[in-house]
Amino acid sequence: MVNVLPRFLKSIICCSLLSVLFCSGTALAAKAAKEVPSLLVRLSSGLSAEQESDVIVSNGGVRKAKLRKTPLQVVSLAPGETQRALDKYRKDPRVVSVEVNQVRKAAGVTNDPAYESQWALPKIGWDKVYGAITPAGTATVAILDSGVDATHPDLAGKVLPGTSILDGSDGLTDLNGHGTAMAGIIAAVADNGVGMAGVAPGGVRVMPVTVLDADGEGLDSDIIDGIRWAADNGATVILMPFSNPTFSQNLQDAIDYAWSKGCVLVAATGNEGSGSPTFPAGDRGVVGVSATDPSDALLSFSNYGSDVYVAAPGAQIYSTAPGGGYASMTGTSASAAIAAGIAAYVKAVSPALSNGVVVGRLGSGASAIGSPAQTGHGRVDLAGTLASKDVTYLQPAGVGGGTTPVQDPYLAAGTCDKLLFLTVPFIANALAVTEVIVEAHNGSANCTFPSPGTTLVNLSSDSAGGGFYSDPSGTNSITTVSLSNPSSNKAHQATFYYKDSYGGTTPIIRIYQTGAGALTDASQTETINKVSQSITFNKPADLAFTTGHPTVTATASSGLVPTFTSSTTGVCTVTSGGSLTLISTGNCAINADQAGDVSYSAAPTVAQTFAVTPLPQSITFTSTVPGNA
Repeated sequence: MVNVLPRFLKSIICCSLLSVLFCSGTALAAKAAKEVPSLLVRLSSGLSAEQESDVIVSNGGVRKAKLRKTPLQVVSLAPGETQRALDKYRKDPRVVSVEVNQVRKAAGVTNDPAYESQWALPKIGWDKVYGAITPAGTATVAILDSGVDATHPDLAGKVLPGTSILDGSDGLTDLNGHGTAMAGIIAAVADNGVGMAGVAPGGVRVMPVTVLDADGEGLDSDIIDGIRWAADNGATVILMPFSNPTFSQNLQDAIDYAWSKGCVLVAATGNEGSGSPTFPAGDRGVVGVSATDPSDALLSFSNYGSDVYVAAPGAQIYSTAPGGGYASMTGTSASAAIAAGIAAYVKAVSPALSNGVVVGRLGSGASAIGSPAQTGHGRVDLAGTLASKDVTYLQPAGVGGGTTPVQDPYLAAGTCDKLLFLTVPFIANALAVTEVIVEAHNGSANCTFPSPGTTLVNLSSDSAGGGFYSDPSGTNSITTVSLSNPSSNKAHQATFYYKDSYGGTTPIIRIYQTGAGALTDASQTETINKVSQSITFNKPADLAFTTGHPTVTATASSGLVPTFTSSTTGVCTVTSGGSLTLISTGNCAINADQAGDVSYSAAPTVAQTFAVTPLPQSITFTSTVPGNA
């Protein structure tokens, strides 16, 4: 027995090593196969096997396979030959189409080794989103905490310089570790083969604002200063993973300021297992977050009550730690970071959404679990929030100064007194149609129309090229739009579409009412860019010298007419319309340009060169026979 056990272990080790070598070799072979460039070539029907082979021999590459039940050929190429081969196959009349054989990655799969420890990600639908959605913009989460260790490899490229309210530094070191944990939960790099994945799969970065000391404690004065700094320095979302049972009007004022700047504010409700409100979670305009376990039950330590807007996973949440390490944390701070990450990702995916609409979707997209006192609108769901089409502008009303909780803090009555853009200022191309949502408001979306009053809203733009439409195709022109629900205490909204033919401008669009009970008007400055265009100029065939006037042609993607110039006037000249005059033999170089107009920017110049060859000539030699004398 003494000798058997070591031999048995050796057998296991050897077999395991062989398995590792075999699997590694297979994986390496598969990876190598993906790294070899290849094309998918669709050939004309009716070609013989010999003719099919001739197409590939003529145009380059080696046939790897013919796909079953299709005319597609897989053709492998030498490195660096892709573009040349594409050009040749595209010119071959026997080829119907050709494209690069792309490598695609399965959605929801990541190679981060600790992903299996991140139970919260599949719980919030992260795996349904990862790899399936590409953000249209970016978002920044200001983390009001103890700083962030920006050198952590799993946060590479994800941390912006911030500030320390405590010492004036950039906040890129962590006094406690709590801030670095928040950063990892929100934005750790996914699919980099290192550590973990953050809640926001892309488009989101964090910005440290140090307001807590090495003990994880901070003064209201520093927090107030930090909120205002974040709002003034590009924060999309402000995370406040701390709590206190005492209401501060000064803190509320800073939060109101950040909300007015378009920020989404998220805070932890606290870890005392209490039903009493805490702050800033209970402040007006703040998304308060409680903590749930893997079974969607409220964790025993989590605070609950009227300051809860949503819940999020909060037990054993894996995250980054200073010095390049990792650790798990439990508490409503982690829950708040998850909610903040979702809010930021929603904003990155849909940059035009206002903070009130993002908050509304955070609630409407949540999974309905627990009671309202425990989980508010429910447990956050990334996939559900991204799928939500809710355009309700929702600002949490707060719990009334910390002593008298508002039983339904998300419904406020009153008379509408102003118009409001729900769609934030947008950037669009000329001729593009952009959806715009507007609303009657009184500090809350839920208000009643004044009596007398009107639901009719007038639309105007200071751009001569601007127009309003009732449809997303931009065909039905309108000058007014009507708000919905005139007789109820609900959100009163209207949707219209704006299109501007003048690029390179910043038009102001205005919504206003006239007559008795008219609501205060609103205006918003948009950015309209010129549309880029390109020129297709096929290479002219070589010409034999002639005294005639052959022509060259080109097309612009804009539909505008290109113009032509010659850079070899000793060989050829050309009119702007493309009519050539050949001067001598040699290489004729012609440039095609399109200067653009109010909608389109100038196209990059495209040049083509062709040869002007001498005319062929022949000699006729005639012999003369002498006549008879």
